Amino acid sequence: MGTSRPLPPGLRDELITTELGQALELLASEQADVSPLDKSEAIERLGKHLLRVARRMRSPSSGDDLVTSAEVVNDAIRALGDEFGGDHLQVPLRVLRGVRSGTGLAGSALPQHPAIPLSASELMVNGAGEPSLGSVLKQELGCADEVDLICAFVGYKGIEALRPDLRALAERGGRIRVITSTYLGSTSRKALDDLVSLGAEVRVNYQGMVTKLHAKAWLFRRPGELDTAFIGSSNLSEAALYTGLEWNVRLARADAPTVFNRIHQVFDSYWNTASFEQYSLADADRLDAALAEARGFAAQGFSRRAQRTIDKLNDQLEAAYARIQVRARPHQQRVLDALATRRGEFDEHQHLIVAATGTGKTVMAALDYAALGAAAGAVRPTLLFVAHREQILAQARETFRQVLQDPGFGELLSGSSGPLPRDAHVFAMVQTLRNRLGSIPPTAYDVIYVDEAHHSTADSWDSVVRHFAPRELVGLTATPERTDGADITDLFGGRYTTELRLWEAVDDQLLAPFEYVGVDDGTDLRDLAWHSGDYAVGALSELYTGDHERVRRIVHAIHRWVEHPGSMRALGFCVTIAHAQFMAEQFTQHGLKADYLVGDHDQTQRDRVLGRLMAGQLQVVFSVDVLGEGIDVPDVDTLLLCRPTQSPVLFAQQLGRGLRLAPGKATCLVLDFIGQHRAEYRFEQRYQALVNPSAGDIRTQAEAGFPFLPAGCSITLERVARERVLTALKRVAVRPGVSGLLKDFKTGTWPSLESFLHRTGRTVEQFYGVDNRKMSWTRLQREAKSADAPAEPSSPSMRDEEVLLLRRASYLQHVADAMRVNRWFDWLKADEPVSAGELSIAEQRLAMQLMHCLLMKPHTLEEGFNKLWRHPAVRDEIAELLTLNRADLDVSPVPLLGLADVSLMAHARYTRAEVFAALGVGTVERPKEHREGVYFVEHSRVQLMFVTLHKDTRKFSSTIQYRDHALTPDLFHWETPNNWRQESRGTQRCIGQGPEGSTHRLLFVRERSSGPVEGTFRCFGLVDRHGDLEGDRPVAITWKLRSPLPEVAFESARLVTAG
Repeated sequence: MGTSRPLPPGLRDELITTELGQALELLASEQADVSPLDKSEAIERLGKHLLRVARRMRSPSSGDDLVTSAEVVNDAIRALGDEFGGDHLQVPLRVLRGVRSGTGLAGSALPQHPAIPLSASELMVNGAGEPSLGSVLKQELGCADEVDLICAFVGYKGIEALRPDLRALAERGGRIRVITSTYLGSTSRKALDDLVSLGAEVRVNYQGMVTKLHAKAWLFRRPGELDTAFIGSSNLSEAALYTGLEWNVRLARADAPTVFNRIHQVFDSYWNTASFEQYSLADADRLDAALAEARGFAAQGFSRRAQRTIDKLNDQLEAAYARIQVRARPHQQRVLDALATRRGEFDEHQHLIVAATGTGKTVMAALDYAALGAAAGAVRPTLLFVAHREQILAQARETFRQVLQDPGFGELLSGSSGPLPRDAHVFAMVQTLRNRLGSIPPTAYDVIYVDEAHHSTADSWDSVVRHFAPRELVGLTATPERTDGADITDLFGGRYTTELRLWEAVDDQLLAPFEYVGVDDGTDLRDLAWHSGDYAVGALSELYTGDHERVRRIVHAIHRWVEHPGSMRALGFCVTIAHAQFMAEQFTQHGLKADYLVGDHDQTQRDRVLGRLMAGQLQVVFSVDVLGEGIDVPDVDTLLLCRPTQSPVLFAQQLGRGLRLAPGKATCLVLDFIGQHRAEYRFEQRYQALVNPSAGDIRTQAEAGFPFLPAGCSITLERVARERVLTALKRVAVRPGVSGLLKDFKTGTWPSLESFLHRTGRTVEQFYGVDNRKMSWTRLQREAKSADAPAEPSSPSMRDEEVLLLRRASYLQHVADAMRVNRWFDWLKADEPVSAGELSIAEQRLAMQLMHCLLMKPHTLEEGFNKLWRHPAVRDEIAELLTLNRADLDVSPVPLLGLADVSLMAHARYTRAEVFAALGVGTVERPKEHREGVYFVEHSRVQLMFVTLHKDTRKFSSTIQYRDHALTPDLFHWETPNNWRQESRGTQRCIGQGPEGSTHRLLFVRERSSGPVEGTFRCFGLVDRHGDLEGDRPVAITWKLRSPLPEVAFESARLVTAG
C-alpha cells in the first residue's frame, strides 16, 4: 500500500480506494466532493478499476508466473458466480489467432493480421517509420466481414487505391456501406459510381451545404467482438491515405466496447435517416447537378451536363415533377401529426400554425393538403390559398405542384389575372378576393389556407375569412403576437393548434444556428413600473432613451463579439419609436452607420432603408418590437436585443428575423442586453424558445452551460449577466409556491383550471408540482376563498382522505387517450358509484388502472368507487385534469389489434402498474411490483419490454445512454439484459421461439425515470423481430413496430439527428 500524498485541488472522477480514502482523511470535510456510485454505471466502473489494477501486475518472467497470473484472474471470475464459468482461462495460456473454413487441402488460408493487433488501439499519423493509413486500411479490409464508411469527401484516387481490396471483400460476400454528401462539391461522382459497381451500398445527402457532413470514419465488423474503427481527419483521397499529415485513431472494440456501441448506433441511425438517400447509377444527373451547385456554380447555372438534363426534363414536364419528392423535415412532421390528431381525435377543423419565417410553412400546408387529398380518394378537395402578394401566391402554387407532383395544379387569382378562375384549386390575393366575394359561394372551397394569418384581424382580411365556410381552415403565421394587441386566434379555433419552435427549426436545419450572448447592460429595472405582467412601456423607454452609458456598453459588446463590425448586417429591437431613433443617432455618433424603421414607415421607405443595410451602407437598423414581413431580410447576421422581452413567442419572433438561411451565412450572433430585473420578470419563459425542454429544466441547463443545443448553436452568458439570470431562475424555482399562485388567482376570475393556467403562463406540471406536489385546483380555490370553491368535508377523517386523494390526482397528468379519458370521465360524472359487477373484463382493467394511478389499493373495485364517490371535489378535480390532458394530446393513439380485453393503446402513456393491470396481472388491492426491464405474462404469453432511454439525467455517459433507441419510425434497436445469450431461455421466449415462446411482444419506452409525464412509459405497441440477432451478453434485437411512431415519439427515442 502506497504512502498517502496530499491531493492537488481540481476535478477528479475515480472510485475511492483504500489509498485514496487515506488521502481524503488529510483534507477538511468540506474540501472533498464525494457522491455515491450510481447503480446504472457501477459495472462499467468496477470493470475499469479491475483492469487498471491488473495492468499494474508484474510481467511474468517464467511459465510458472504465467500460471499464477492466470489463477489470479480465474479466482476473480470464479467469485462472480457459476454463470461465468465459461470465461475461465485454460492453462497453459494460449491465444487463438484464427479459424480456417475447412481442413486439409480444402482448408482456406487465413488472411493476414493487420500490423496493429485486432485487440489494440493506436494513433495513425502517416509518419516516418510507421505504416501509412492506406496500407493499414488494406489489411483491415482483407480480414473484415463488413465495412462501413462515413466520409465528407469521397475521391476517385482514394477509391482507386483501395479498389482491389474492396472488390475482394464484396466477392467473398462482405457488405460495404458508404455515407457521404455533396458538401462543397468535393465528392467524385465517378468514385461513387465505381463503389456501386463493386456492389457497395451508397447513401448521399444532397443538401450538403445544409447538413455540412464533416465526419470521417471507417468501421470494420468481425465476429468474436473483434471490430475495429478508424476515426479522425482523413477523407477518402490519395493524399489522406498515404502522404498527408493526418491524425486518425485506430480503436479496437476490446479497448472501448461502449464507444463501439455508440459508433455502431450512430452510423445505423444516419443510415436509416431519410435525408441520406440511396444512390444508384440512375441518379448520376441529379448528383452532378447537386455537386455543381455546391461548388458555387448556382449563380451561373448548373454544369453544362446538368443544364442539359434540366432542359430535357422541361420538355417532359410531367416526368420532371414525378421525380420531385418533397418530404417533411422531422419537426414539420410533428406539426402535421398535430393537425391530424386535432381533426381525428377532436373533430376540430379550424387551426392556426405558428412557425418562424423560413421554416417551410407553405411546404407544411402543401403536405397537409396532400394528406387530406389522399384521405378523400380520387377527387381532390377544392382549395383556396390566400395571401396578400402575387409573388407569394406564385411560390405557393409551385410548392403545391412539387408536393403533389402535378405541374398543372392550381390557378392564380390576382389583380392582373382577369375573371375568377374556373379551376377548383385557386391561389388568390386577398384584395382581389374581397372585391369578388359576392360571386363566390361560402362553401365553394373545401380547404382554405390563409398565409400571413396575423393580417386576418384587419378589415380586408377579416371579411374574406369570415365569408367562407370550408371543411378545413388553416392559418399560417410567424408573428402571432401583434403590436396592436389584436387576437388572431379568434378566426382559427381560439388557440394555436401547434407551433414549430425555434430550436426545432434550427435542429432541422431549416434556420441558421444561433450564437446567443447575454451581456450586462448596467441598468437597474427593479423599481420600474410593472403593469399587466410586463414593464410599463413609457417608463422603460424613458429609462433607456438618453442612457448614454448603456449605449457605450452595447457598442463595446459589438466590438468584442463581432469580428468585423463594419461589415455586419444587424437588426436592433427597441421599446418605442423614441428609443429606436435615439439608438440610431447614438450608433452613428459611435462610428456605426445606423437608421430606424417603425410601423408608420411606408413600404418605399422600408425598402430604401433595408436596401442600404444589405448594400453595406448601414450596419444596423433599429425597429420597435417586430415589424411585419416587410422587414424579413435573410442576410441579417446580427441581432441586438435592446429591450427586455419575456414572452417566448415574441422573443422567438425577434430571433426569427435573424435566423433565415442565406448563402455564406454560417450563424447569427444574438447580443441580448440584460439588466437587473424585478422579481416578476421571468427569464425561463424566453429561454424556452432556444432550448429543448426534454434536456432538463431551464435552470439546470443554464447552470451546466446549456450543453444540449442544436448543432452549431451556443449560449454564452457573461459573468454578471450569468449571475443575474441564474439568480432569477433560482427565484422562479421558489416563486411558484402557494403564495405565488394565490397572488395570481386574485387578479382575475377563473372559470376553470385551464383558463387560469393559460392566462398565467403555467403548465399543468408546474401547477401540480407546487408545494411538493400537494397543490390542486380545489385547494387553490378554497385558500383564495373563491365563491366557486367546493365545500370541504365535514369530518376530520374525511378531510384527511380528501387531501390524500387530491394530491394523488396529479398522478394522472399522463392520461390523455380517448379509451381511458372518455370512460373515466363518464364514471366520474355519474350520479351513483359504478357497479363493478356490471363491468366487462376490459372495463374492470380500466377501473384498476384508475385505482393504481391514485394509489388507492382498495380491497375491491366496488370499495374504490365508493371511496371516490364520497368526495365529489376529487372527482371534479380529476375530470378537470383529464379535460386539460385531452386538450393537449400530441398524438392519436392506435388500438392494439389481436389482444383481447387489453386496455392499452399504442402511443398512449402508462405507469408500470397500469400496464400490468391492463394485461390482468396483479389485483386492485395488490398491484404487480416489478422493476426489471422484461416480464413475461404467462397466461397470455405476452412479452413485455420496458425501456428507459436516459438512465441518469445529471450527466452524459455512453455506458448508460442510447443502448436502446429508435432507428426509424418503425424500427427499434433493443438490447436484452446483460447476461442473456442468443440461446438463453429469455431470449428465445422473447423472440417467440420454442414451446414457451411469446405470441405477442409489447414495447414500452419512457424518456427518463422521473417526472409526471416523462417518467411514464409510452406504449410503442406490438413489435415483431426484424433481421438476425446480434451479439451475446447482451443480445441486440431490432424490432419492427406494427404501428409506426408519430414524429413526437420518434424524436424523443431516436439516437441522433442527421441532416
